[in-house]
Amino acid sequence: MAACADNLVEWYDFAVYGAFATVIATTFFPGSDPSARLLASFAVFATAFLVRPFGALLFGRLGESSSGGRSPRRFAATRVAC
Repeated sequence: MAACADNLVEWYDFAVYGAFATVIATTFFPGSDPSARLLASFAVFATAFLVRPFGALLFGRLGESSSGGRSPRRFAATRVAC
């Protein structure tokens, strides 16, 4: 059930970002070429999407480490994620 909820949230995130990509492009990427602004907006989203597995590797190791104090590490990983 948790995996289904996570999948729903991920696809909701994609849909909302796609719907507001033009607004994000004009707000955060000023310039004269609208296509370049939109591509820059999608490039930021793609970069964040591609970096997610590295964060999962890092915080997965911190959270599942068996060497002393699992609880504080899980708390730190959760706080960074939220």
